[in-house]
Amino acid sequence: MTNLTSIDLLLPEFVSLPRWLLIPFIMVSIIESIIGILGNVLVIFILLFFGKSNTLQASHNCFIINLALSDFVLCLFTMPLNTYRSLYIYMTFPPAFCKLADSFPAINICVSSLTIVAISIYRYLLVYYPHKQSIGILSTCIIMVSIWLLAIGAASPLFIYSRSIPAYDEPLIDALVKDICSESLDSSCETKYSIAYKRLHVCHESWPNHSGLHLLYTIFMLFLQFILPIFIICITYYQIMVKLRERFRFRFLMKRHNITALRHEIRRQRRNNVLLLLIVSLYAISWLPFNISYILVTYTNRFHTSGYLVIN
Repeated sequence: MTNLTSIDLLLPEFVSLPRWLLIPFIMVSIIESIIGILGNVLVIFILLFFGKSNTLQASHNCFIINLALSDFVLCLFTMPLNTYRSLYIYMTFPPAFCKLADSFPAINICVSSLTIVAISIYRYLLVYYPHKQSIGILSTCIIMVSIWLLAIGAASPLFIYSRSIPAYDEPLIDALVKDICSESLDSSCETKYSIAYKRLHVCHESWPNHSGLHLLYTIFMLFLQFILPIFIICITYYQIMVKLRERFRFRFLMKRHNITALRHEIRRQRRNNVLLLLIVSLYAISWLPFNISYILVTYTNRFHTSGYLVIN
């Protein structure tokens, strides 16, 4: 092992980006977080105090508020923490912070995905059963709470298997501190540096070896967060398009002699179809790269960890 004699070699330093990209990266992250926090707070405030009070619109607003609340937590907590972890090798926060840092992103993702699914099902029910009583405020709140509980349960393995690993073991810390403070006249030098080094730790997911549990969890999260939502969204919005097409045909027959009204209905039908297709496409395009990268990172870490264990 190399004999490290400088404290600068052991302190956390920027590792993920070149030096010239650090300030732009930090500034963009801060701006994104601030805009996200203010934007979602504004959405929640407007819907709570200025939203329509009828049952149909209120239930829909509750789902939007739930989505905004998830994004608010993401911008307030998850994004700054991930920015910190992207910049530094070591964590100086309490070790329990690692569990929150790994589980909170999964909770945010699941809440957002499941809320979008709930909105698609809610719209499907409104279109297919317009004369039946819609979901009330109480039922909507129960669905929202259930989504959060399901998301927390889905992210719980990350909370359980996240570990905080000390950056340096005790003998190495003692040797380094003695070497650094050997020429120091400060009596508290060893205590100060010893405490500083012991605070440094690395967040790591410690899954049971050779159990396949991590692989099963990755597949489960891929199914829960992407495959199942995209399947339900495609089915519900396709059924909505079919129903709206049927209504268009009826309106076409009713207004076939009114050219102006007919053109309005045609534009309205096209706009609805484009909007529904856009929602499905954007969801798939937005989340597909994340899921692919998550699987690749998971397998890369898995093989790297396996190789490390074999070598050692």
